[in-house]
Amino acid sequence: MKTIKEYLEDQLYQDLCYTYTEIDESGGLYDGQLELSTKITNDIENKLSNTLKYKYNDFNIKNIYFNELDINITYFDATNHTVNVICLIDFISSDNKWDDFKKYNFDKETNRLNKITIDLKCPKQVNIYYDNIRSRISHELNHGYVYWQIIKDDFSEKNVVPDNYHNKLHEWSNNIYNKITKHIKTPTNNEAEQICYNLIYTLTRYERNAFLSEIITYLFDRNNVFKNINDLKSELNKSTQYKLYTDEGPKIIDIIKKHWSKDKQQILANAYNKIYNTKYTSGKIINLLEFKIEETIKKINKNINTLSRKYKNEINETISYIHFPDGLDLF
Repeated sequence: MKTIKEYLEDQLYQDLCYTYTEIDESGGLYDGQLELSTKITNDIENKLSNTLKYKYNDFNIKNIYFNELDINITYFDATNHTVNVICLIDFISSDNKWDDFKKYNFDKETNRLNKITIDLKCPKQVNIYYDNIRSRISHELNHGYVYWQIIKDDFSEKNVVPDNYHNKLHEWSNNIYNKITKHIKTPTNNEAEQICYNLIYTLTRYERNAFLSEIITYLFDRNNVFKNINDLKSELNKSTQYKLYTDEGPKIIDIIKKHWSKDKQQILANAYNKIYNTKYTSGKIINLLEFKIEETIKKINKNINTLSRKYKNEINETISYIHFPDGLDLF
């Protein structure tokens, strides 16, 4: 029989512990995240340069967790408003090998990551996509912050940087996350299988927290004030990530549950069990994913409540006239 410690470690290994991804300094955003993503996006918009390079002391912002930051941009022509902005971060090492301890990317002297790089595929008409770019950058900065919190806490307990460094986040990525992202980056011809992998990806705790911060970014203008507090639901609905969890995700699960054949449901079971090394039935997996969707929506509402309280002094409209999404009970 497993001890409680062994059980918890197994759970951590399968799906990152909340302490690794719980960022509640300001309702789903770490302090300084919004300011930093806004600064970077303003520079992209104003310069239209292919590369932006920053040093730690270039910012007067809280929680700058790196010595250097490089933004590499590939511009493309966009003729409509449906083009997705793609953004990827490398905060582990130059070649993103999680298991290479020599590249843990931490500076013990400054207590920051040495360098992070964000690769951005961005439309030339940057002003059209400002919110989308800023939210994607915010998403990636959130990932980097999570890793920094883990690694600095580990190293703060040691007088010297260890010769061999490894943590549960590395292990989880090597054995679980990489299985998912492989299918995301290289889609298969099996549509049902691809739907399953995409759904599981968005519901990992690691991604949920970053997507939540991305959703919250849509609520603020460049001055960190709510954009349209008298119609918050309308503002939220501009975020495709918000609708991913509140609309698209539940619909997909409902279709899988009610309209897929047993054989197609088994595709979901095969994908989930392969990723997490489990032997769950398709029914149990559907219930697990439904629970994750519900918990994510609760977290969105909780974050909005927290942020509304934090910024309530900057809200000009009378509180009694604010229309919030269903399920929100502010103040």
